[in-house]
Amino acid sequence: MKKNIFALASLLVISTAHTACPNILYEATLPNSTPIISPTQLKQALQIVTNRLTPREHDLTNPIILEAAIEPLIASQHYSSQKVRSICFKPEAINQLMTNAGQQPWITTRPKVLTWLLRYTEKASVKTLVNLKKNNQLRPIFESAAAEKGLQLVYHDLTPEEQSYFKNRIVTLDALIKLQKPGPNEAVLLIKLNDNNPPYLREEAAAYYHGTQGDSYDEQLNYLEHIGKLSMATVARVAFQAGEKKAIPPATIAVRISNINTLHAYNKMNDYLEKIPGVLSTSVNSVTADSVLYTIELEIPQAVLEKRLAQEFDTLTHDIEEGILRYRSRDHVKKHT
Repeated sequence: MKKNIFALASLLVISTAHTACPNILYEATLPNSTPIISPTQLKQALQIVTNRLTPREHDLTNPIILEAAIEPLIASQHYSSQKVRSICFKPEAINQLMTNAGQQPWITTRPKVLTWLLRYTEKASVKTLVNLKKNNQLRPIFESAAAEKGLQLVYHDLTPEEQSYFKNRIVTLDALIKLQKPGPNEAVLLIKLNDNNPPYLREEAAAYYHGTQGDSYDEQLNYLEHIGKLSMATVARVAFQAGEKKAIPPATIAVRISNINTLHAYNKMNDYLEKIPGVLSTSVNSVTADSVLYTIELEIPQAVLEKRLAQEFDTLTHDIEEGILRYRSRDHVKKHT
């Protein structure tokens, strides 16, 4: 009994001796945690940090990160009496892991984000510039998405003159850049939300930082689960490209995927390949009765692409002489088992 009391006392002493993580980009906080951390929580903590360091949409399926041994990456951790666990990862180890996974970590270029929201009502012709600072419904959602990327949102109160100016004009990113004249550590973000198909919406985003612009859009977003993530990923990508992205010579490889024998399977395959992070372009080299030979240009290590493809398809013996990677769609297995 005395030993148990001593062990509990030791645990409490350790939990209060918390040293702040030297770089908060590498710290993950897990609410409602338990004294003994589970493998699932460790994976969640790693995903939080790698997401924050990824200058685009979150990548939950990178095989290198999924297979990583997590404990050697941890510098320290703390469990509080409020059941909150803070895990501080080793920056050098995380940076190397992400490099191995085909993603240069996004570290230094993190501007304040001058944020504008243009909202379309159910009648798409009616649009309104929304002051996010005063919108208690949308502000927490966008700020939560920004926090996931380690970004800070800043809002602009429109003057009556500015409201009048934009009332009968098309609101563009260029117009907002001229209006706000962003400083050296400020980015401009224009978000467009179209509510013409409730409960879904279409989110578009355009961002500017240091002369670099980028935009993206998505459709049929679930309002509560996904809103804001695309916009923050757009800012992250623009800031990364403008400030710290290193040029990587692209590589070209050939990939043959068999059991592609319907138009639906073909379209699904094209969509999947184009959305793999690090794939710059895909083109069809040749088509047979049940297979497609693709030429893929990529900026990630070939080994990462091979592991990604192996997640989705059965790996066949590669054609070494022709330099072709060979895979088979698992639809074949599903039909015959």
